[in-house]
Amino acid sequence: MKVAIYTLGCKVNQYETQCVREVLLSKGFEEGSLEEDCDLYFLNTCAVTGESVRKGKQLLRRVLRKKEQNSEIVICLCGCFPQGEKGEQTLFENVDVLAGNTQKGKLAELLVTYCNTPLSERKHIDLREDISRPRAYEEM
Repeated sequence: MKVAIYTLGCKVNQYETQCVREVLLSKGFEEGSLEEDCDLYFLNTCAVTGESVRKGKQLLRRVLRKKEQNSEIVICLCGCFPQGEKGEQTLFENVDVLAGNTQKGKLAELLVTYCNTPLSERKHIDLREDISRPRAYEEM
């Protein structure tokens, strides 16, 4: 299987993406690019500025166009953009796995399982949580 990995944002996003990349590659994924046809598109996004939100939307729309051509593609969108943009449900409806700023440590293993699940058995996964309440620090 081939994965395209793209990160927008801060050093934390860069680090978390690298952790996910390492697990996916250790599980047999081959790294591709956004320009290639891949089985999985992992997008770790930012929403600190209006420009980063614009870039996140643009990136997601680009990948969603690929999914229109091939419904078996898996899209994982995580980070600040899906966490804070609750009003974008129509944009998110064809995203397979949504994660905000929590539970990123579980994403790689979850994606390996998800990608190996037959298309007919896949269900939308939304891992976004209310980040306004106190919670334990997540180790990654």
